[in-house]
Amino acid sequence: MDLFKGIAIFVGWLTSSLAGIVAIFYSCGYLVVRAQLNMLGLFGLFEYPKEHYLQEGGKFFVAVTSMLVGKLLASLVYAFYVFAFASILILLILAVCHFFGWRSFLEGCGRLKSYVLAIPRSRLGLWSSLLLFCFAFVLVFHVLGYINDFAAVLGVSNLLYDSSETIRENTDTSRIAGWLLQGDSRQLQSYFLYLVKGELLAALLLIAAWYTASMFQKTRLWLVSPFIIVFVLYTIFTPMAYGVLVRPTKYAVVSFKWKGEPMEAVPVSFYLLNKSDQEYVVWDRDHKKVLCISKDLVWGAQVSEFKPLFHHSAKNR
Repeated sequence: MDLFKGIAIFVGWLTSSLAGIVAIFYSCGYLVVRAQLNMLGLFGLFEYPKEHYLQEGGKFFVAVTSMLVGKLLASLVYAFYVFAFASILILLILAVCHFFGWRSFLEGCGRLKSYVLAIPRSRLGLWSSLLLFCFAFVLVFHVLGYINDFAAVLGVSNLLYDSSETIRENTDTSRIAGWLLQGDSRQLQSYFLYLVKGELLAALLLIAAWYTASMFQKTRLWLVSPFIIVFVLYTIFTPMAYGVLVRPTKYAVVSFKWKGEPMEAVPVSFYLLNKSDQEYVVWDRDHKKVLCISKDLVWGAQVSEFKPLFHHSAKNR
């Protein structure tokens, strides 16, 4: 009976964990796709199935993990050397303690413990308050920087249409739009990793503030609430920034076999953005227009290749 009970508990835990993972993947995938649709100017024109959002959420975590591992590889090597040096130092300390005897070492640890316990609780509260104030000071300047950077990314929109006026503006949003139109993946990924650093710093500040405020049990949640708000906002903004900066914009290039002569002069091929049972949603790159072509007007569509919507600069090839 204990075996079956343990299996039932494990299955219940696994089910709840999978449900939580699916919810996180779906939420992140929804934010990624919606942000990219807004960037392209397609928000509200069509909907994706729920499975698509779940798949995009999984791709988001895989892509971010691989980018961080590749970017932080040098830092990991440096951390390994630091860890090795610290391990050797600890071994030397233990060897010295063994040579002079463990009693003096244990007595020193006991005196240090007694000194820490002898500190009045009010003084510990004062130090905790000062440390929290320092964290809040860092948070204010942290927010003022990264909030504007996230806003610049999320302000990019309607790139499938005539965006010449947007590019001419001397703003961070226009600079990012220029990178997107040029296909400058290096600049885009570098900027995204910069925003991810802001998310990680917000998480570290939240953890530090939470443990620092452990002495103030009654007001602990109120004291760290600004840190929680910033972390939640950055957590929402990060997948949206990924949808704008990193998510691929490669679509199928299609040509149609018309049932009759089209109403107006149309190019030979289009970018297929989406299709449903009633229509094709395509982009006319030459005229910077999005068209909804009814399936009643064509016999069918032929896919010739998959290409990015925007040009790739020579330095990225």
